[in-house]
Amino acid sequence: IRAANAVPIQYEDRLIASSVSIGASLYPRDGEEACNLRRFSDDAMYEAKRGGGDCVRFYRARNLNS
Repeated sequence: IRAANAVPIQYEDRLIASSVSIGASLYPRDGEEACNLRRFSDDAMYEAKRGGGDCVRFYRARNLNS
């Protein structure tokens, strides 16, 4: 997905480049409910964006006691 998206698109006289940030959660490690897995994937995607984007991040549960 990232490689296919990395190819610039010609629009009129300009080349337009884009990137993609992907977040993923794993069943059943991160949960069994689809709504939780979607939320966790979304959290991981925003973590990828905060880290500069154009990458894949997997969800990691945070230790709330530290």
